[in-house]
Amino acid sequence: MDVAAVNAGEVDRPPQGNDAGMTIPHTAPPLEGKHVRLEPLGREHIPALTDIGLDPDLWRWTVTQVGTPQAMADYVESALNDRALGRALPFATLDRATGRVVGCTRFGSIDRHHRRVEIGWTWVGRRWQRTSINTEAKFLMLRHAFDVLDCIRVELKTDALNERSRNAIRRLGATEEGTLRNHMVTDSGRVRDTVYYSIVAEDGRRCGADWRAWFVSMPAFDANAGRRIHLRSRVHRDGENVVSAPSSLHRLAAFTDSPEGGNPAGVWVGAALPTVEDMQRIAADVGFSETAFVAPATGFERTVRYFSPEAEVTFCGHATIAAGVVLGRMEGDGTFTLASTIGDIPVTVRSRDGIHEASLVSVEPMQMSVSDTLLTSVLTALHWRIDELDPSIPPARAYAGAWHLVLAVSRAERLASLDYDYDELKAVMLEDGLTTLQLVWRESPYVFHARNPFPVGGVVEDPATGAAAAALGGYLRAAGHVTVPGSIVIRQGEAMGRPSRIVVEIPATGGIVVTGGAVEI
Repeated sequence: MDVAAVNAGEVDRPPQGNDAGMTIPHTAPPLEGKHVRLEPLGREHIPALTDIGLDPDLWRWTVTQVGTPQAMADYVESALNDRALGRALPFATLDRATGRVVGCTRFGSIDRHHRRVEIGWTWVGRRWQRTSINTEAKFLMLRHAFDVLDCIRVELKTDALNERSRNAIRRLGATEEGTLRNHMVTDSGRVRDTVYYSIVAEDGRRCGADWRAWFVSMPAFDANAGRRIHLRSRVHRDGENVVSAPSSLHRLAAFTDSPEGGNPAGVWVGAALPTVEDMQRIAADVGFSETAFVAPATGFERTVRYFSPEAEVTFCGHATIAAGVVLGRMEGDGTFTLASTIGDIPVTVRSRDGIHEASLVSVEPMQMSVSDTLLTSVLTALHWRIDELDPSIPPARAYAGAWHLVLAVSRAERLASLDYDYDELKAVMLEDGLTTLQLVWRESPYVFHARNPFPVGGVVEDPATGAAAAALGGYLRAAGHVTVPGSIVIRQGEAMGRPSRIVVEIPATGGIVVTGGAVEI
């Protein structure tokens, strides 16, 4: 974002009477999808919104706090006032299956002259979170913005600390543009940094697979062609189920040379990605900790999505290694670029004597400190004491595509004894946006032993976790605990009877390189 423009007051200015850009009415028609209906917000929605919307967790990351029926009424009145002034088009979000109001959202910061809107002020009741409701609502609004309102730019923003929201926005195909520091003061008094994202008209093709999956039977806007197109030619239908072109499903063990070792992963390869619902169903049927979905079926540039049996995850290392080996067998050695929701992931595949090995390069790693509250909650769920931790490697939240909590212990015996409270730890991790715990013991400067609880994915423990390995490598580099460039070896899975070996190369800067083999199960 142009910071000078922000300071000059040119961003989010009220619509001017002589603006000749977009023609946006003061009301909008209902927007209908397969699972969701967005209808113009009215006072009649206040009781239903109050019933589901006073949960404090819904407002954890928002500037405005809504904790009482009167506050909800004021919230709706403010939205209706902005609509009357031409600044917003607010909607109530309804579950089409039941007709029940489940949340609300809106177009805001409308700038007719510059033909841009913001999609935001979105919340969905807890019961309907992690369903298709919110994602489909976003796509309905994107289609309406580009195809009906004739926008050339749609903005989205979120609290810099709200990793779940940031991941959801990335999954839409939005481009992260930057962070406005000290951007807002919340009702609680916290000074918030805000991350801005955008989707512009030219991104129509880049959204490809997701757009097709959600709008296979609806007209979508092809910005590069400047006209409406129908997407049925890109997939075909069998009754009411969307069926992709011929596909293959593979089952491999990653970070091992034995089917009895490593971490099992599913790898689906096809011409176009299935719908989100179908990918979730396939991942649940496969039953491994993650399944990677890769499309198209040929070429060195592909799209990838990852699903555990219970939910989509932003990144999975062992499934990426398994996918690389599958692609190498199909296409030969080389470097594949996998476009994921968190960025491009280069995967280099090499073979020797019929054995394939893959190396992935993670996105730029990040680290954050751990609050006393989070540390205490996790240790309680693990039944561990704080004096059992290794003081030379302090706890940290580490990221290299997904967030992990790194906890190092002083003794191998502590790591070997892992018997945690599954439901309690899952709740803590979901609250903090963690994917796994990276529990490690350092045997030597270059050898680590690891265990990885993964309850948020419906898995008690992973026998090999490439994403967590990359995050650990980034953390060790940032904290000065390794010499760079250098490498470490992570041994994992021994306690589960599925030994794994993960090689982590740590350059002086940039992404972390994670290498391993994979074999068919």
